[in-house]
Amino acid sequence: MGVHCRIDVTAPDAPLLIDSSIQLLNELENLWSRFKPTSDISRINEADGKTISVDSRTVSLIAAMKEANAVTKGSFNPCQLPAQLALGDALSLQTVGTTVLPADSVVFNSFAEIGFIDQRTVTLPRHMTLDAGGIAKGYAADLIAQQALDSGATQVSVNLGGDIRVAQKDSATFDTPVDVMHPLRSHEVLSTVSLRQGAIATSARNARWRDGKGIHNHIIGGMQVGDALGGVDHGQIGAVLVTSMQITDDFFMQRV
Repeated sequence: MGVHCRIDVTAPDAPLLIDSSIQLLNELENLWSRFKPTSDISRINEADGKTISVDSRTVSLIAAMKEANAVTKGSFNPCQLPAQLALGDALSLQTVGTTVLPADSVVFNSFAEIGFIDQRTVTLPRHMTLDAGGIAKGYAADLIAQQALDSGATQVSVNLGGDIRVAQKDSATFDTPVDVMHPLRSHEVLSTVSLRQGAIATSARNARWRDGKGIHNHIIGGMQVGDALGGVDHGQIGAVLVTSMQITDDFFMQRV
């Protein structure tokens, strides 16, 4: 998904659990990255209204997107990828990958017409595309943390590009310190949050700009892609959200 990751596990066989966590992360990256032409997300975006067979975890992710769109009354909208690309957000910040969409792709504001025949197929309306983005990172962090606990870990923390999930057994009492960095001065710590169980996500204007690639005004809070295209500035420079699971952090971030 074009970000750095870090996974910390406390367990007698921690190296094995780290290996299995990385394996799962690679699987999910290959399913959900818009920078990989063979991923489920890229194949869905190229389908032009056709029904596509996908991994069952992709169906679960898109179902979560639909729920997020409904719960936030449209503030969470991963159907704005054509506008994001128009702003310059086509390149991965970590790899040589790039996002390529059909020329007739357009922005959608409603998820209502996305269909699932079963747990392995997805149908999008013609000209619609998806950017799994932050919610995919959040869902991946949740899945990785749960797999580690199920495999015997007493504590695990997963950091996928700043989307952090901390989980542990009920009997464990570890506190994981998470530094919240200044949204404009990247080497300055604003605050430290101590997590025993839960998730934290941050967003900032420069979150999608690195080494001369990306966009300067990342979407945070009430600032939508359409506003960025129109030059509207809501005055927000960053946001931090703490919840019980990482997947909910990423779609409620759009409500901050």
